[in-house]
Amino acid sequence: MLIRIEEPTWSEVTTHLFARDDVETAAILLAEAIETDRGTVLAVRHWAAIPDDGYQIRRFDQIRIDPIAINRLVRPARDRGLSVLTIHSHPMALEAWFSNADDAGDARLLPSFATQVPGRPHGALVLARSGAVVARLLVDGRLMDATVRVIGRTLGNATGDFAVVPDARFARQALALGEAG
Repeated sequence: MLIRIEEPTWSEVTTHLFARDDVETAAILLAEAIETDRGTVLAVRHWAAIPDDGYQIRRFDQIRIDPIAINRLVRPARDRGLSVLTIHSHPMALEAWFSNADDAGDARLLPSFATQVPGRPHGALVLARSGAVVARLLVDGRLMDATVRVIGRTLGNATGDFAVVPDARFARQALALGEAG
């Protein structure tokens, strides 16, 4: 399954997660499940930081989020039928991986999300300082790996003369981008 997040949102989330390098930091992502011919894609629509007072434990190698803080942040997902994804940093790591503490926390938290917002996949992401990310989803009671794709990166301006060859197959591009595009 694919988790898709737009680059400006990803930039905001990662900036938040690495604002401190002495402790793990977390956020909540809310995603819309979109059915495609290649399967379900979770498109991140909103995110919210876990407030500083929303942690029961916050160390360089472990976090535990206060259930009251989680419930406040998950309420919009319940109201809109969105998937809930937690994301947190491993500020000292170059590789992204789920720790034993992550496994234990997700074993309690992901089924809770499935109870609060049934019929949707819910999951967790871990982001390493290097930018590496790993993700997993709870789908129909089973954990599965997921791929995270950041979309929206743009190429710099292209220069030079490009031959324009009219072709009906590319009419939609001409409509969207103009003849020069």
